[in-house]
Amino acid sequence: MCYRVLNNYVEAFHKIYLIYRKSHGRPAMKLKDILEFIRDTIYENINPAYLTWINNKLKAKDRIKNKEFNNLNPFHWRIDFGWIIKSGGFDVVIGNPPYLSNKEICKMQKNIYSSLYQLSKKQYDLFTLFIERSFSLLDECKYFGYIIPDAFMDRSNHILLRKFLIQNVQILNILKVKNVFQDPTVSNIILIYKKHRLDNNYSFGIYCVNPIIINVICIGNNTIYKFICFIASICIKSNSSPI
Repeated sequence: MCYRVLNNYVEAFHKIYLIYRKSHGRPAMKLKDILEFIRDTIYENINPAYLTWINNKLKAKDRIKNKEFNNLNPFHWRIDFGWIIKSGGFDVVIGNPPYLSNKEICKMQKNIYSSLYQLSKKQYDLFTLFIERSFSLLDECKYFGYIIPDAFMDRSNHILLRKFLIQNVQILNILKVKNVFQDPTVSNIILIYKKHRLDNNYSFGIYCVNPIIINVICIGNNTIYKFICFIASICIKSNSSPI
């Protein structure tokens, strides 16, 4: 299914959806059936083509079968939110992504991720890929907020993620929080950024206990991620009581 045909389907899907939202009773039920039929038809055509595209990026021994791929129940943002993607993307993306090391991800899924995400290198965590996907879904100059493990701040396996953010977005704030979830082994931060690349130096706040505000002045886009690690270690050591 070419992009022109797909765009026509997405446009029709959205127009019917707008009518469905204003409908009630039997008309609404009929429109819902039509929407589900259109969506299923698009997915039946897109999934095989999408799998072929992924397999072309993989070695022959790693290629994925249709049944295995369909069992993953793939979700296509360009279809279900096509009218938003077509207009530039979302205004805000917020969330709490899954915390899962790539050691806990099955080989087939890792092969898929390696063909889709530039940050799926070496030892990474699943939340890293969620951040990369969220970046692609955001419209320019719009806002992102995630709660993620504070390992993002100083672990060597997150260097690529830190560098990606510094080179592509304007970090606004990093808030270090504790005792957010029941699992006591995970400490978290809230990362907030604006999808807007700055060529010049800028500052952002790291908020810790009490609260303490530290402005980090960037020397340059290629070095700031090193300063994040340094300042974060100072904050953590100087504030031991929980928030």
